[in-house]
Amino acid sequence: MAISAPQVEKKNGSVLNSALVQKVLTYRYFIFALIAIPYFLVYFHRTSTAVVAKALVDAFGVTPAALGLLGSMYFYPYAAGQLPAGILADNWGPKKTVSLFLLIAAAGAILFGAAPNFATAVVGRFLVGLGVGFVYVPAMRLLADWFRKQEFATMSGVLLAIGNMGSLSSAGPLALMMAAIGWRSSFYVIGAVTFLAVILFFLFMVNKPQEKGWPSIQEIEGIAAPTGQGGKKIGIGESLKLIFSNWQFNKIGILLFFFYGGMMGFQGLWAGPWLRHVYGMEPTQAANYLMLMAVGLVFGCPLSGILSDKVLKSRKKVLLYGGILYTLSYIPIVLKIATLTPTMIAALFFYWGLTAGSFVVCFANSKECFPVELAGTSTGAVNLYIFVGGAVHQQVMGLIIQRYPAVNGIYPAAAYQAAFAFLIAGMALALLLYSTFKEKPQF
Repeated sequence: MAISAPQVEKKNGSVLNSALVQKVLTYRYFIFALIAIPYFLVYFHRTSTAVVAKALVDAFGVTPAALGLLGSMYFYPYAAGQLPAGILADNWGPKKTVSLFLLIAAAGAILFGAAPNFATAVVGRFLVGLGVGFVYVPAMRLLADWFRKQEFATMSGVLLAIGNMGSLSSAGPLALMMAAIGWRSSFYVIGAVTFLAVILFFLFMVNKPQEKGWPSIQEIEGIAAPTGQGGKKIGIGESLKLIFSNWQFNKIGILLFFFYGGMMGFQGLWAGPWLRHVYGMEPTQAANYLMLMAVGLVFGCPLSGILSDKVLKSRKKVLLYGGILYTLSYIPIVLKIATLTPTMIAALFFYWGLTAGSFVVCFANSKECFPVELAGTSTGAVNLYIFVGGAVHQQVMGLIIQRYPAVNGIYPAAAYQAAFAFLIAGMALALLLYSTFKEKPQF
């Protein structure tokens, strides 16, 4: 007599094959590893220009302003790609989207290494930014299609931690490789590694369990009908209207504008000049302190995800309380702007990264405002707030600092004190608004 496969009855009345369920719950970690490799490279590419800057000056004789232009050529196309990345992830699928655009990034890295002049190097950097700008949003779509709601924040936090490891790896290891084979050959290697990641991703990535004839993660959770019985596809225009007209979503976006925007303003630009101008640190010494922020983020991102999914079982609590703790890190910096000891700076920077990692829950929070069909587009919309916030904060903080007189290009402690106080004010207003967010029961 034939033995039928074991069945599992879910709370919505559907019956699933338990063997297929187990395949989904096992295979998804392979899917996570596949997307983690490109995301590691996203952060590696993002911070690599800081290491190669001196080599570019020697090769092309460029000015600091030109180097600033080169750095911005990563962020402009990255920001512009966020909504298209979400739309492509939802309609074309993460596999094709990431494969195509990561290939563009690989070509950009190789062009950067081969650049006969600075203008070509700028074009190469632009292609890198354009390419890697289409990785994170499809990654969030993959997590939504392969992991349960109560696992999403944890896995997105782990992914952000892996990205920050990529950032750390683009410092010392890249400098050693450049010393051994030169900066041009180093970027040939980086381009080749990125190309290998494209091949691996394209050959083995599966967009969702249903493509292998397995039940969807929503079916496994018992919150959806079996595959083929879902709702109609949502058009692009309707998707954008649903997202940006949702006031609860915009509360998250405004918080992220000040939260991550302030992080980029502080860590990404003005913390370094503060350490150099006020404490007289050499660039390498300041960089060592700044690295502690990235180390804190490596721990803070997954920790925040775990707290959200497993401990507090709430997105709002982690974002609200984490945002408050993060904001507190600026208070001693503002009040003791010129008198902090090296030990205090080191401790504050690590604490800053640890608490700043709570921002990662924003993605799970925003995703849950909409149907799973909009997971990619909603993540892209959130990323718009991130990069606009970063650009605005860097510029506004610069305008604040320039209001104070400089001596030999060095600005006083009061200038940075005012700029960092701006971060506190922005976060206070954003947290007050977000405190009115109406969170639905999650788990």
